[in-house]
Amino acid sequence: MRLVLLCALFATACTPRLAVTVRQPARVQLGPVKTLAVLTHPSRLGVVMRERVRHDLARDAHFTLVAMCGDRSCEPVDAFLRLYERDARLVPTQAGQQMVVVVDTDLVAADGRPLVARRERTRAALVGGEAPQKVTERLVNEVAGECAQELFHPRATEWLVFDDGAPFKLGITQALDGRLPDARRTFESMIENNPQTAGAYFNLALVLEAQGELELARRNYEKANALTSKPEYQAGLAAFERRVAALKALSAPARQ
Repeated sequence: MRLVLLCALFATACTPRLAVTVRQPARVQLGPVKTLAVLTHPSRLGVVMRERVRHDLARDAHFTLVAMCGDRSCEPVDAFLRLYERDARLVPTQAGQQMVVVVDTDLVAADGRPLVARRERTRAALVGGEAPQKVTERLVNEVAGECAQELFHPRATEWLVFDDGAPFKLGITQALDGRLPDARRTFESMIENNPQTAGAYFNLALVLEAQGELELARRNYEKANALTSKPEYQAGLAAFERRVAALKALSAPARQ
């Protein structure tokens, strides 16, 4: 009985959910910038920052990171991303030794014109049983990752919550197993057998969105809402529209 009550109070946590990865617009619009060179101190920490940015670029495929030849880029670039370690020191606290790292970051055009204001970023963490150098590298990595998240298109994982009534069990299981075509056929069959089943339209919309068929997904979200006034269906449609708006922003021309 207690478990049932908890599920009633926290319905979302107890409901089957399908994870989707959504690309969000970059918080910083860089206009025509497509190629970047990353300038760092010639140190181990500089390598850590540069490799983290390289990793984010590889995942995003929006910018090209060019190789460095000494303190210059090996080819013409649109901009330079500068990541400079200013300070890394151990600070005693009541909880133990704490590593504090300070990194300056900014982005300038090839002609030196600032594109993003210079910013000092500070990270701190208790050393504990780790080697101080490892903690320092991890903190520097976090700074580089934060900078990359601002400049590139970050990704966010969102959970699409199924209507989990008993008749939907097969389709939900198929979807959660990654068998989206099978789940789609299951929910389409439910609708064919009973066109008034709002939950079938809603669950089909979740699957269609996960498959990237956004217009068809929207029609099914709207159909579910037309058949019933369940608040979760209204919230599901609103969340869908927010995700679509983010995708449209990604495809819009970057501001100069």
